Amino acid sequence: MGAMRARDSEAGLTMIELMVSMGLAAIAAGFAFSIYGRMSDAARVQSRVSELQQTLRTASDLIVRDVRLAGYMTAEAFRTAVAPTADLKAFGVENNADGFGSDLVRVVYADTSASAKITKGPPANPFNSAVSKVESVSSFSEGELIFAVRTSNPGRGQGCAMKITKIIDGPNPMIQHNPGEGAPWNEPGNDQCSNLCGDGTNTCWDDGQTEFARFTAHAYRIHPTDPRGLLEMSPTGDLAASTGLVDDWVTLGEGFVDMQLALRVFQQSDTVDEDGDGDPERDWFSGENMETVLDTGARPISLRLNLVGRTTGRVEGIFRTKVQDFYDKQRPDNNSLGDHVGVTLSGTSIEGSRYTRESLYRWSSTIVDFRNMGAGL
Repeated sequence: MGAMRARDSEAGLTMIELMVSMGLAAIAAGFAFSIYGRMSDAARVQSRVSELQQTLRTASDLIVRDVRLAGYMTAEAFRTAVAPTADLKAFGVENNADGFGSDLVRVVYADTSASAKITKGPPANPFNSAVSKVESVSSFSEGELIFAVRTSNPGRGQGCAMKITKIIDGPNPMIQHNPGEGAPWNEPGNDQCSNLCGDGTNTCWDDGQTEFARFTAHAYRIHPTDPRGLLEMSPTGDLAASTGLVDDWVTLGEGFVDMQLALRVFQQSDTVDEDGDGDPERDWFSGENMETVLDTGARPISLRLNLVGRTTGRVEGIFRTKVQDFYDKQRPDNNSLGDHVGVTLSGTSIEGSRYTRESLYRWSSTIVDFRNMGAGL
């Protein structure tokens, strides 16, 4: 009897109490997992945004570096029209190059990190012969394009382009640039180099201040049809149509949806203030006129580069309706932004469209001065 009374006095949990406790524990666990899931999603989104911003910065820095080099050691050559073809320019743009609004930028310059000085005469080392004696041929190879550039006066900054037809190594190294190859690179008599001294002559060819440097041409675009948004670079400047170079676009990154350009130029004695800033000689161009104004002899001063990118993965709960405008409706062709109205987004999946409502968008904007083509005029 005593043992039974002891058991009766012991406390315990009823089935109802146990079920309530388990329910409360489940609610607490669900709440904790919900918070963890949201924090995890936020971390993934932030990681994708950080990756996108880093990608935009890297791409922008690469293009800006090339723009700053446009015309290096060759700007005078392009201004005096001694380049091998009319289509070859130190700097060029194509507005709406992909048919969807994105622009294309192209730069040409001399890369003096690969160079060789033409040996100082006597004996004579004339520019219109098939070969030139040089200090070294180690930086070059047969079939390569090169610039002959002036490093001091007379003619500092003048240059002309040619193609190496043969490398002659040994105690007397020479680069052959046979004028018998013909246009566009090796004109008969190397006439494209006839004004290298800047005074209508070429008597300075072998004075020890002319050197060969690697011909560098780069172009950047967003692939015109690939829905992944591929930013591409052509290591030959995409000059295939007019100069016989190959179509060699390579992918730099994914998730780029727009590249907008605006160009500020100097037009001496111009009286029309196209951009309305009170300075008629220095105006911004942002439409098709970017291409044509360069043909008038206007000197580029600055370029505004706008890049728009999106996260490459889907981001749940994001419902953006429109991407950033790069456009001024008051002056659509003469502003410092571009000429592309922001795209209205649909619910299309990432695989089916360059733009999607399921992505986050970021953009970078940089104004870069031309260091070799008239910046600061």
